[in-house]
Amino acid sequence: MSQMILLPHSIVSSSDEVALFVGDLQKGRRKDYEPTIEHYADLLRNCNCTKIKTIIPMNQVKTEYDQYELKRKLVGSYDHFLVDGKIAGHLSHLLGKEFYKKRKLPTSIRMHSKDLKHEIDYALRKTAMQIHSCGDTHIVQIGHTSMERKQILENILATCSYLSKNYPGGWVNIRSIRIKTSSSLSLPIYTTLKNKCLVKVPIVQPKRPKAYRNVSGELTTIKNVANVTVTPEGDVHIENEEILP
Repeated sequence: MSQMILLPHSIVSSSDEVALFVGDLQKGRRKDYEPTIEHYADLLRNCNCTKIKTIIPMNQVKTEYDQYELKRKLVGSYDHFLVDGKIAGHLSHLLGKEFYKKRKLPTSIRMHSKDLKHEIDYALRKTAMQIHSCGDTHIVQIGHTSMERKQILENILATCSYLSKNYPGGWVNIRSIRIKTSSSLSLPIYTTLKNKCLVKVPIVQPKRPKAYRNVSGELTTIKNVANVTVTPEGDVHIENEEILP
């Protein structure tokens, strides 16, 4: 499970490479990506969006990055990824586990937004934290060495505020928080000695799409049945059943 945390200050530096995944203008598996790339490049140029260095159409992902080693090369070629929200659900299974392991899952944006520059800047202020079951330690990037200390401090406080409300089990389920760089020892900034047996086991409710709801209506295939309700899990409930012999 991935949680996106909004930071006061973006962790994207001026030297970072940002790539954008977009949908294709042409249908089918055509290898002519130039019309799609030129279309979105003009769109970004007109909106004065200069942070995105590369545009990658979805068909290019299917044809040129279909092997594991190629996906590893792709995830290592860029520092951050964005994706058009229209194709985000279709793209996730194509990228594979390398994007998840490197904590570089693309951040979704609305390409049809009236203020596309603000939409991109807002998305690049988000950082991802992967909540997994392989241990009890989770990593989230909150800054880089080129940032001012005040900016890093504000990002740390914003992250702690988010975790206190959204981390499974809340703040009482967080044992310690440490800060470190890629080559330094971890420095603890918060630690609790509370007995872990006193913490209630959190129950994480799965995320449901907006269209995840029961559907009700009249059933005309069975005589004298008034209403039928179908749940998203596929269960069928018949109401006011009065079938004559």
